[in-house]
Amino acid sequence: MTYLLEVVSIIIALCALLFTAWQVSVQRKHNKLSMKPYLFCHTHTNEYDNALVWKAEVINNGIGPAFITKFKIYYKGEPMSINDALKNVLVNVEHKILHTHELGDGAALKSGGSITCAKVMFKGKGLTDRI
Repeated sequence: MTYLLEVVSIIIALCALLFTAWQVSVQRKHNKLSMKPYLFCHTHTNEYDNALVWKAEVINNGIGPAFITKFKIYYKGEPMSINDALKNVLVNVEHKILHTHELGDGAALKSGGSITCAKVMFKGKGLTDRI
């Protein structure tokens, strides 16, 4: 009878140990996911007197900081700067590039932070009606 109690005690202890190890594993996965950054690109337009201003920004809506490992702009499959890409896209449109910002490799974006990558002004009345 004592032998049976010893075996049952060992089995219960092993089950408790395995369950604890499983809980630690699940908790680690949860912690990693909860601190994960969530980056997305947001564009916005505002119409002023005789101009329309378009802005593109990168926003981190995740809980943790985002570490940018690589930031590249491509136009027709070719890597280029934001300025050059905008000039190529807007070649036949009257515009003024107000602001550009390229993220360097290794940059960081805090949780809730945003960076305006490009801001362009277009001239003419009623531009938002044509978008």
